[in-house]
Amino acid sequence: MKKSFHSLIVVLCFFGIASGCSPEHQNSASFSSGSLYEPNPNPDPVLRANAKAAFENHCIECHGTGGTNTKIFDSPGGSINMDNLAQNRRYISIGEPEGSYLVRSIYTLPMPAITPSNNFFTDPVEQKAVDDWVKDLGILTGEDNRIYFDEIEADILAPKCYGCHESGAPSFSDYDSVLSTIVIPGNPDSALLRVVKSGEMPRNQPDLAPEEIDRIESWIMNGALESAN
Repeated sequence: MKKSFHSLIVVLCFFGIASGCSPEHQNSASFSSGSLYEPNPNPDPVLRANAKAAFENHCIECHGTGGTNTKIFDSPGGSINMDNLAQNRRYISIGEPEGSYLVRSIYTLPMPAITPSNNFFTDPVEQKAVDDWVKDLGILTGEDNRIYFDEIEADILAPKCYGCHESGAPSFSDYDSVLSTIVIPGNPDSALLRVVKSGEMPRNQPDLAPEEIDRIESWIMNGALESAN
């Protein structure tokens, strides 16, 4: 039976709801996000330095080279390699802070979750430093014809998914809960995309139409943005 209980457990583990797993433990290879942005050939060194200082202040202890958690930052000698970080499309969607998993982890999930000094990333100056750096990494190359969450929710998630998942596991019923459980912006291995492509979900309903799956994929690969406004 393709829509099996086992497949649900895989989804739960994928998002840290079961067995202590988390999205950071997926394959960390870079991938193309299909963004409207191309790399900025002359990024601002001041913006880079400000973001680097913020990351090193809050994140490097756990997530740097030699840290105690998932190694997001290449940081030999305690200094983050910002070039490598900027090229990691798993965590950074150039030009789009709101579509970058790392930025959402800081401001929405939030991170740091637990540190010895409760060193939370709440300073608006440091938050702006990270936003400005990510924006500066990309140059807009074309007209914005992306699909947004508002459309995906109205046409697919609300009528076909929320009925089971508002109170079920994994539980989601709005943008923030979707991005904290089943979608990583720009990541083709996001659980939502995997389970609809395989036919594992929606359960006890017809599989999504190919055009619906294409819309979900386009939304995720272009940063999983909330709305055009």
